[in-house]
Amino acid sequence: MPANLWFYTQLINIEIGEKKANQKTLKKIFIEFLYRKYRISKYDLSKKTIFVIVREKEDNDTIINLYGDIWNSIDDLKQKSNDEVIKYVKSIKLKFNKDGFDDWIKSQKIEKNCNNC
Repeated sequence: MPANLWFYTQLINIEIGEKKANQKTLKKIFIEFLYRKYRISKYDLSKKTIFVIVREKEDNDTIINLYGDIWNSIDDLKQKSNDEVIKYVKSIKLKFNKDGFDDWIKSQKIEKNCNNC
């Protein structure tokens, strides 16, 4: 599953109450998203920070700025209510469901329909 789609589903899980709507949960899934998207290993993290690794692997400055804004906003949610966390989740989730999932969905259909694989 593409990392953006995974993150989007996790945000929905927070929104609908499947996961706790708090700053810690949101921060944890955001970090996991970065690990998945940029294939960051524990070895990589022993050599560099997550921010340095993402910066080296991501060419698009708009994406880098978005991640920085999300990180800072998550930090700002420390003393906020669950409702504020959900409000923030709603504001960012749509940014993560647009990343060319057609190819992934098609590959899933092919794998499921393959009888001789």
